[in-house]
Amino acid sequence: MKFTHLADCHLGGWRFEALKKLNMESFKFAVDFTIKNKSDFMLVAGDLFDSAYPRIDVIGDTFEQFKLLKDAKIPVYLISGSHDYSASGGTFLDLLEASGMCINVGNHNVEEEISILLPPTFHGDDVAIYGYPGRKSGLELKHLKRTYIEDNDKLKNLPRCKDKFKILMIHSTITDVIGTLPIESVDTKYLPKANYYALGHIHVKFEKIENGHTFVYPGPTFPNNSKELRQLRHGSFQFVEVDEHHKIKTESIDIPANEVLLIEHMIKNPRNAYTEVFELFSDLDVEDKIVILKLSGNLIRHQLQSIKFDEIRRHLKEKKALVFLHTTSAINTVAESGDIDFSVKNCKDIEKKVFDEYFKDNPHSFNKNHQSLLIALMTEKEDKETKTMYADRIIKNVSKALDVDEKYFFN
Repeated sequence: MKFTHLADCHLGGWRFEALKKLNMESFKFAVDFTIKNKSDFMLVAGDLFDSAYPRIDVIGDTFEQFKLLKDAKIPVYLISGSHDYSASGGTFLDLLEASGMCINVGNHNVEEEISILLPPTFHGDDVAIYGYPGRKSGLELKHLKRTYIEDNDKLKNLPRCKDKFKILMIHSTITDVIGTLPIESVDTKYLPKANYYALGHIHVKFEKIENGHTFVYPGPTFPNNSKELRQLRHGSFQFVEVDEHHKIKTESIDIPANEVLLIEHMIKNPRNAYTEVFELFSDLDVEDKIVILKLSGNLIRHQLQSIKFDEIRRHLKEKKALVFLHTTSAINTVAESGDIDFSVKNCKDIEKKVFDEYFKDNPHSFNKNHQSLLIALMTEKEDKETKTMYADRIIKNVSKALDVDEKYFFN
């Protein structure tokens, strides 16, 4: 038996038409690979679409690919993810399923306060597929610890699953993959026992084999934002082969994509920033490339506004670049130049310099907590971090800055 495992396609997610098209082309590559390699079936572990209600052109292109799979007699089993999930219950995944293009194995009702028995979807005589959908803000996590699958009489009127190859599809975060990220997760020991765990939601390649159980995040089929383009450069999916003894062999398949040209530049002459940036592209070959400009440095506000990114975009388009993206998040901006020392490279160092000078001249109006409190309040929300976790982290940091007990904020 062999199958392909996709996740986090996010079709329709990019606002740039060139990247939206490249995203769809990456999905088409995975479909073509699945057909050419005669996979028995395809798994999509959530976030096929970037929203529950994608644009009509995205729907049309997606249906066309699913039709190719159906004509090749390759069934698609999927679950909804945190993006294409809808609390109201209706999404375009339902339309795909109603058209006979796929089977949503996570489309079942659950009762909130009791254990959740996941019903199997059978592929032939040898495979039982189970699924639990992703939800907004990681709300599926509290349910996952209560899910279970059974291979005994509790399945009532269903074929026994004991000797079948079991696949569990989940769109969520397992603890092994998060590293130091401050996000909620579920330990794999709480998950129902399966041979293969088709995971989605975290946009990285990850594989873990433990006691005969294989856990896989295949990565997105195409990067979903500028940061992912810089880090991943292209998409991927998993090709899985299983022998008669249920021994699993996996292979990560990289999806070809246009070259990403990353230019990281620190502004050296703030008063002539636009010319300095524009000249970065004078001798570069950008044809058919995704050009990403990441700027850093210290600028006063009007100097940043003087960098005409639209003109740079038009210039690169004339040079046949596929698309131009830019980020200025690493630039430190201030309202006026005043006496700012532009040799200071770090925003926090600038703040410390200002605080130290003001505290020296105004010892009674400022105290030692002001800078640390400001830094605590400027804490940014991490990707995948829930609002509750973010608020708890802010409170913890503020408590530390003010040297008070966290309980103070709840009294």
